[in-house]
Amino acid sequence: MNYKDIAIRAIKTFIQAFIPVVIAAFQVADFTNWDQIKSIGYSAVISAAAAGLSAVWNFVLGILPEGKSE
Repeated sequence: MNYKDIAIRAIKTFIQAFIPVVIAAFQVADFTNWDQIKSIGYSAVISAAAAGLSAVWNFVLGILPEGKSE
């Protein structure tokens, strides 16, 4: 199993989920409002969760016998 490939895919998923959300949030955020800052943080956590799910999914597909992953 290629753990490096799984890690790279997870990082790419994190970036794909995190960057657009943060860019959109920065355009409307009031950085003096703690609730909006927390919302941006929650977006980062959700992005990390998406990357984690991607890593787990790729790990599971990697340990399944050939032909069983589809």
